[in-house]
Amino acid sequence: MMHRKTRPIQPGRLFLGIVLAAAMVSAVVWLSFVPTDDSPAYLTRTVPTGMDSGSKQPDDTDFSRNKLGYLAKRGALNPALASPSQFTRYRALSSVARDLSPGMTSLLVDRSLHDPSPLIRSLSLRLLSVRKIEAILPVIISCLSDPAPEVQETALWILVKAQNRRAVGAIISAVDTGGPTHGQIRALGMLGGEESLEYLIEILNDDSSPKPAVCGALAAMGKPAADRLIRLIESSGSSERIRTYIDALAVFSPPANIQMMKRFIEHPKSEVRRYVAEAMGSMPSQETVNVLATALKTDPDVTVRIASAQSLGKIRLWESLIALSSDMESQPDEVRSAVRQSLAGLKLDLNAKTGSDSNR
Repeated sequence: MMHRKTRPIQPGRLFLGIVLAAAMVSAVVWLSFVPTDDSPAYLTRTVPTGMDSGSKQPDDTDFSRNKLGYLAKRGALNPALASPSQFTRYRALSSVARDLSPGMTSLLVDRSLHDPSPLIRSLSLRLLSVRKIEAILPVIISCLSDPAPEVQETALWILVKAQNRRAVGAIISAVDTGGPTHGQIRALGMLGGEESLEYLIEILNDDSSPKPAVCGALAAMGKPAADRLIRLIESSGSSERIRTYIDALAVFSPPANIQMMKRFIEHPKSEVRRYVAEAMGSMPSQETVNVLATALKTDPDVTVRIASAQSLGKIRLWESLIALSSDMESQPDEVRSAVRQSLAGLKLDLNAKTGSDSNR
């Protein structure tokens, strides 16, 4: 019985076979991404949160992001942006992110910024923001009055990113009768400037304004805002306004806020010193504890001592416990009572904190 000899596989033929197989796989994958003229592409991507996908039946304007070149050649982008499907319009707009030509800019301004969907108007603004801000500033400013909050926030973000202070007046003008939004307040603080500072000080004294947001915006402005608040504290005759200004200074970053508080903890008016002592309860640090401990022992006004004891009880540091445990026998009854209450709460907090740390 004769056995047929097996020929060894030649390396050249093996390599050629691998190349041909890879080419066939690539061709199949490529063809799956390119629709033919008579078969529209189906939308298969995830719908953004808050967007209705509408009908799942594709129409002549349906496409996926991978068809940008195909759409450009066939001139199908205009019909896609005019599609009744919000999902289709969103995907069409997403596809132009890397091809924002002057003609495309005009298309966004003329059509997509007037789209009934806030999501699409917001995306149009983000796409426009890659252009020079001077060229599109009027368009961005016009969107500050858009009825949709998300579009307003996008316009504010673009202006802050560009640090264009010429938009401050437009932001203030866009404030409606309900008062400024948190986004508008934050944007004014980040843009800075005298006009922003004047407006923020004005609304700080308005009881209807969101004071924490205004204080945060003033803190973002840094030294100019701090200097203005200090001058207002020194010149104001209204106790309530002085308290508001001191609370705003307490929000500034340490150690600057502590230095400003130390300046007013020795103010000749006892009510100012009391406001400072109360505000320092939200500024936990060793230096704050030292300032409050000194006021607790030496301030001539009982209300300032009580406020100091109460603020020490809010600062969850062992140094606060030591300061409150010092010799209190010489204190008036009201002060000793405040110290006992602060000690009781502080011991519970510190014991709970120690227990949670030991369990880690």
